[in-house]
Amino acid sequence: MTLVSLLPALINHLWQTTAVVAIIWALTSALRSNSASLRFRLWLIASIKFLLPFSLLIAAGQHLRPATTSSSPAQTLGTIVTHAVQPYQTAVLSTHASTVQPRSTASRLTEICLALWAFGACAVLISWTRSWVTLRSTVRHATLCTSVSGVPVLQTSSLVEPGVFGILRPVLLIPSNMLTRLSPQELDAIFTHELCHIRRRDNLAAALHTLVFAIFWFHPAVWLIKARLLDERELACDEDVVSSGKDPQLYAESILNVCKFYLEAPTSSMAGVTGGELKRRITRIMSQKIHTRLSGYRAVMVVLLGLAILSLPFAAGMINARHVHAQTAEPTAAFEVVSIHPDPNVRNMSMSGSPTSWNTTGAPLKLLLSNAFSLKDFQILQAPNWVNSARYTIHARLPEQMSKLSDEELDKQFGPMLQSMLIDRFHLRYHWTTQERPVYSLVLEKGSPRVPPAAPTDKYGLVVGPNFYEAHAITMSNFADNIGLNLDHIVQDRTGLTGTYTFKLTYPPSADANIPLGASSSSQVESESRLISALSDQLGLKLVAEKRPVKMLVIDDIQRPTPN
Repeated sequence: MTLVSLLPALINHLWQTTAVVAIIWALTSALRSNSASLRFRLWLIASIKFLLPFSLLIAAGQHLRPATTSSSPAQTLGTIVTHAVQPYQTAVLSTHASTVQPRSTASRLTEICLALWAFGACAVLISWTRSWVTLRSTVRHATLCTSVSGVPVLQTSSLVEPGVFGILRPVLLIPSNMLTRLSPQELDAIFTHELCHIRRRDNLAAALHTLVFAIFWFHPAVWLIKARLLDERELACDEDVVSSGKDPQLYAESILNVCKFYLEAPTSSMAGVTGGELKRRITRIMSQKIHTRLSGYRAVMVVLLGLAILSLPFAAGMINARHVHAQTAEPTAAFEVVSIHPDPNVRNMSMSGSPTSWNTTGAPLKLLLSNAFSLKDFQILQAPNWVNSARYTIHARLPEQMSKLSDEELDKQFGPMLQSMLIDRFHLRYHWTTQERPVYSLVLEKGSPRVPPAAPTDKYGLVVGPNFYEAHAITMSNFADNIGLNLDHIVQDRTGLTGTYTFKLTYPPSADANIPLGASSSSQVESESRLISALSDQLGLKLVAEKRPVKMLVIDDIQRPTPN
């Protein structure tokens, strides 16, 4: 899977995450007089959202929804909701990439963007790792001086601010002269603050956001979240210290003394005491305006909003699963055994079948889609670029009972069997739509048709040559479909003939017999013109060019095949 094929999903994820961050920013603004701990949790949720695409919740909802093929108004609602959480479609991006700029330019831009992203991600990780390694070395060379509430307190001669290091086995790291520079009461207030960091597992939250920051460093929201997490983390600890009964003035002086003696900036690997907006913290501590209790309606608002953010895509998956299960249940026939192997180097394609097996070598996936649904290439929308280039060698065994079917019945089963294979092995998901397109309508000329009806003993069959059609017990709809395979237009049966017919249609070949119907050449145009004349002269039928609604297959999802 290439980066280009992942681009639509990435844009979807970033769009949705940006919307969630905007909602949380508005919510925390409304809750600025309430607990900093609550606001911290909300910003942490915004950070985690970067690692949790809504598509995972949609998929979870689809798997939990019981399969059913019934239709109801809820199916339409599910489609609407799914489109709301997946606002961009692959077709828009792939079309833009193929029409606006050459493929080579797009590839170079993709490589440049990937290199820039990797450089930024490495810079973030290297910076964090250097800080962690430095602190780890400092902790190893520090000496144990005491413990507070079971947490070891280590002294170091290095110039660091007091803080908590470690996630699983945290320790308090302090400068060696801190015990003499601060009074016992000030030390107690600082230790209470640091123990709060340990109880809240703030180092774990910081490490988690560092991962998010490394992956999505290019997104402005992760910079905002980083600053807000640091501010709210320190405010939350301040609230706990003052709420525990510590004197606010003494606590504020303790923080200022630490800042005066130890000016080292807090690192991403350790939760310290001097982080956040210091002026704002001191003002809130001294005014004892820590926070107001969350009112009932605000609590309900927070809960409902959180449930809505999580449940909307999950519900969309459950509702829309009805449509997905219904479409995957359409094909009733299936191959008994299928072996699929990628064949990227095959240039020539072959296809053969028998009552017991079907085999193809070097078949493009686009051709398999066309054959499965009896469509032309232009009728397949939103297929990723690799569908056009990927080639496969497939060996399939038909169920034993199918060997007893007639050729006509086998032909009818072949499409559904291919559909089953595509759904099962390529994880195909799709839906149908219609578009106005140029078509040929097969109609009767004035007067009685000259199409001989089939005899009761005729067996279904159709032989197509460079300049003839030999049909046995064939319907006009089937005949129109086969003509369409050799023309650049869809041919729709509008003759009104409902029986089966046996006939042979011949017409003079083009000047170049090696040019197949459907090719772009003057000889081909001449050959098509002769075919149209033969239809009129020999069968009393004609092809009328017009615009009509044409069914179009929209690819919602397709993946490279699962291993055999």
